[in-house]
Amino acid sequence: MLLDRAAPAGVVCLAIALQITATLNIGATPIRASAADLLLPIGLIAVAVQLWLAAPPARRIAGMLSQLTAWRLPWQALAALAIATTGVLVLAVFVGKATTGVFSQWAVVNKLAGWGALLGFALLGYFIGRGHHARLFLRAFFVCAIAVAGLTYLAHILQTLGVSTAPVFISNDTRVGGLMTNPTAFGYLAALTVVLQLADMQGQHFLPRRWHIIGVALGLTLVLLTGSRSAWLGLGLGVLALLLLRRLASRPTLIAVVATIPLVVVAFTSRDIADAIAPDPDRRTMVYVLDIDLLSRGHVSVASRLDQLSRGLELWRSSPWLGIGLGSYIRDDAARGHNPPQHLHNSALWLLTETGILGAVVFGTLFVVLAWGLWPGDGAPPFSAAAFAMLMVFAGVSVGTEALYQRHFWAILGMALAASSAFPNRQPSGSSPSHQPEHRQVSRPR
Repeated sequence: MLLDRAAPAGVVCLAIALQITATLNIGATPIRASAADLLLPIGLIAVAVQLWLAAPPARRIAGMLSQLTAWRLPWQALAALAIATTGVLVLAVFVGKATTGVFSQWAVVNKLAGWGALLGFALLGYFIGRGHHARLFLRAFFVCAIAVAGLTYLAHILQTLGVSTAPVFISNDTRVGGLMTNPTAFGYLAALTVVLQLADMQGQHFLPRRWHIIGVALGLTLVLLTGSRSAWLGLGLGVLALLLLRRLASRPTLIAVVATIPLVVVAFTSRDIADAIAPDPDRRTMVYVLDIDLLSRGHVSVASRLDQLSRGLELWRSSPWLGIGLGSYIRDDAARGHNPPQHLHNSALWLLTETGILGAVVFGTLFVVLAWGLWPGDGAPPFSAAAFAMLMVFAGVSVGTEALYQRHFWAILGMALAASSAFPNRQPSGSSPSHQPEHRQVSRPR
């Protein structure tokens, strides 16, 4: 079938596109779009066509629905939570309208429509995993991440030497940004990729170990060079999760860490070496991550987040149950004289402030169910540990930035759910057992 032959190429394109973003200045609020957004409708249409063709000709619609709903618990819980979270955001849009008097672009497009796209990526990732293309996706994802990491590292070295490079890799303050246009978003991607590669070093299901060592060494270096404290925290929690789950291969991990040291030394000293050889006043005077105030309360970004915490809680107390509505915080920030106005850089605080206790509980329940389903108990698929550690990366990153809307996280999460023993599929009538993934009983934390 044409769709079957085209699927591998589409999967590889998606793996690459998820690592490319651009900020579009459309309307009143910039929109950060991913190249994968262009592929999402094509992928979902392909999935719909596959379901349609797989259904009995006399009962197409009923057959498609049976394939989508023939899941045991907790799939029903996940479906209900997807609907509930969407409903919470719809309600928050109208609450925001009541608070501000307008339906803001930030609320309707960036948050509500964006959430629908994230659910679409999760569904697409699930069907990629169910169609046995997850290995190809992750292999392409890792290879692309290693290539981008190498180019970004090279661009950083060249820039510190005074050689102009493509601006796409480096931001204005010497922080590396890869193809994500934003250092924090790139740090999140790099941290997530490092954790997934560390988890695969034992079984080598997706790449040979030597490639993972190269990828981890470059990834660790670039996470540091992003200067993103959120990414550092996410990486730490992800590695800690793998360590506690005993899913770290000690020897190759140690080799990767040792290989990181010369990469970091070169990145930090290249400017000084160049100045010693040929002084140039136009060279950058500081590598961002070497700013001694980076972790202090007086640093501008740290002070901004502390201010957001205080103001966010203050606004939440004015409407604790339903929140102040989507888009209301940005308008409040603009009214306070901040230009450009900022959104809340903490996922939990954003949900609590703009969707209230109701939204925080519903979204919190979703992630508890996901963590339960991906817990790598006895007999769980090898990828479960990586996916669970990926959730911990998200938890850490979301402390210092709004991390919920990164497409790569949701696509890989969908694939992990397809592989997880905690979410077994029923065998559709008339289908071949050989096409169904093997599932085993797993132990759950009590």
